[in-house]
Amino acid sequence: MLVPVVLGVTLIIFVIMKLTPGDPILNVYGIQPTGDQSYIAELRDKLGLDDPIYVQYSKFLWRLIQGDLGRSIASNKPVLSLISEALPNTLVLILSAVAIAALMGIPIGVISAVRQGTRIDHTIRVASIFAVSMPDFWLALVLMLVFSYYLGLTPIAGHGTVLHLILPSSTLGIGMSGVIVRLTRSNLLEIMRQDFITAAYARGLSRTKVIWRHALRNALIPIVTVLGLQLGFLIAGAFFVEWIFGWPGIGRLTVQAITQRDYPVVLGTLLVTSSAYVLINLIVDIIYAYIDPRVQYE
Repeated sequence: MLVPVVLGVTLIIFVIMKLTPGDPILNVYGIQPTGDQSYIAELRDKLGLDDPIYVQYSKFLWRLIQGDLGRSIASNKPVLSLISEALPNTLVLILSAVAIAALMGIPIGVISAVRQGTRIDHTIRVASIFAVSMPDFWLALVLMLVFSYYLGLTPIAGHGTVLHLILPSSTLGIGMSGVIVRLTRSNLLEIMRQDFITAAYARGLSRTKVIWRHALRNALIPIVTVLGLQLGFLIAGAFFVEWIFGWPGIGRLTVQAITQRDYPVVLGTLLVTSSAYVLINLIVDIIYAYIDPRVQYE
C-alpha cells in the first residue's frame, strides 16, 4: 500500500499547486505581467508550464521513476540535490526532538503513575496538558525571548553549532513530551493491575524491578506507536519551527518554494516527507514484534 498512498499524495499536491493563484515565472524572476511577453512565453514553454496538467503530472511521474525530481525554477538546481542538502538538518532536528520527548516524557510519566493521586501527580498532569496545548510557533517565540534575548544562553536563530539546535529541538520536543507523559501514566496504571504484575511481586521482586523491568516494557507498545506517528507530525511541525529559527531544513526549503511557486521543489519535498511518514508507520509495526513477543506476523 506504500506505492498507491504516495502516488495519491503526489497527485493531490500537484493539483493543489496548479490551482494555487500566482505565476512562478513572475514570482521567481520578478517579471511584470506587462513585460516582454515573448520572453515570458519562452520561459513557460521551456519549463513545460503551458502543458495540460495531466501531461505535466505524467512527465513528473516518468522523471520520478528514473530518480529525477526535476530542477528548481528559482535556482535551476536539481531538486534532489536541494533536498539532500536540507534533509539531514531536518532529521537531526526531529531525532533530537524525539530524544528530548522520550527522555522527559517516559520517566515523568512513570513518576506520575507511581505517585498516583498525590500533589506531584496532579502537578505533572496539569503541566503535561499545558505542554500539549502550546502551539509550536508560540513556544518557539517564548523560548527565543527567554533564553536568547533575556538570558543570552543560546543563539536566536541560525545553524552550525549544538547551541543552535537547542531551542528548535526543545520547541518540538516539549509538546511531544506532554503526550508521552500522559500516555505512559495511563498505560502503566493499567498494566500495574494485571495478574502477571501480582505474580512478579509474589516472587519477591522489588517494586523498582517490577515497574521498570516488567510493567514499563509492556506499557511501551502504545508509546512506540505514538512516537512513530509523532515523527510524521514533527516533519510537518518542523516547517514552522525551521522558518522561525532559520534552520536550513526541508521545512524551510518547502516554505520558500511555496512562496515562490517553485512547483518542482514543493512536489519533491512533500513527496519525501509523505513517503517518510508512511515508512515510519511501517517501521513502527515491525518494531512491535521486538517489543511484544505476543505479536506474531505471518
